[in-house]
Amino acid sequence: MRRDFPLGVPVLCLWAALSIPAPAAASPKPCADPGTEQRVGGLRVVLVGGSPTPAATGPNLWTVRIEGRNGKPLAGAAVALRPFMEAHGHGTVPDHFQGEEEAPGRYRLGPFDLFMPGDWRMEIRVAPRRGRPAAAVFHACIQE
Repeated sequence: MRRDFPLGVPVLCLWAALSIPAPAAASPKPCADPGTEQRVGGLRVVLVGGSPTPAATGPNLWTVRIEGRNGKPLAGAAVALRPFMEAHGHGTVPDHFQGEEEAPGRYRLGPFDLFMPGDWRMEIRVAPRRGRPAAAVFHACIQE
């Protein structure tokens, strides 16, 4: 009987494969709740509230407060929300929602439909009248 390789090679390969450590579990992303904030591009974006709270499947509405570098409300900015489910590679229809300014620096986003449970990446794009645009990212963790 002819062997192309010694018997020890498959055993060695099996041992090597079994000794590779398992990848570390990914750290969970913090879920956005009222009071959660992001600082981006000199702006402070705070999730003031939502309906429902916490976010759930179906229609949702968020309110954010945006402050400029000076800590004062950022009035007159163009604000948009883009929900996206990274694990599934899809967003919502429509894919973004224009914010409506309710008071200086306070913007209402939605209603938007988070139609399935899981982690939704909620990108809030802010384009001030003067200055550079920035994007804050929050996570809506929808339970089953």
